[in-house]
Amino acid sequence: MRKYQCHKIVEAGKITDICPAPRADMVILKLDNNTDHYVPAEFMEKHHPAVGGYLVRYADDYLSFSPAEPFEMGYTLIVESQPS
Repeated sequence: MRKYQCHKIVEAGKITDICPAPRADMVILKLDNNTDHYVPAEFMEKHHPAVGGYLVRYADDYLSFSPAEPFEMGYTLIVESQPS
C-alpha cells in the first residue's frame, strides 16, 4: 500500500461528554470549547463517537468522528491571527 499525508483543513472539537437530547432521535455531543452539537441517533450508530475523541466537520459539511490519537497525529491546530 502507498502512504498518504493529510492536507485537509477541517473544523473539529474534542468531545467532553455525550448526553441525551430532548428529542429521542438526537444526541448532544459537548465539546471542549463549551458548545453543544446535536447529532442524529444514526450518527451514533454509524460513527460510535466516544468522549476524548473528536467531532470533525469537513469542508462539504460532512460530520464524522475520529479517535483522539489518529486525529492528533494527523492534524495541527491552526491559530488564526487576531485583528490589531
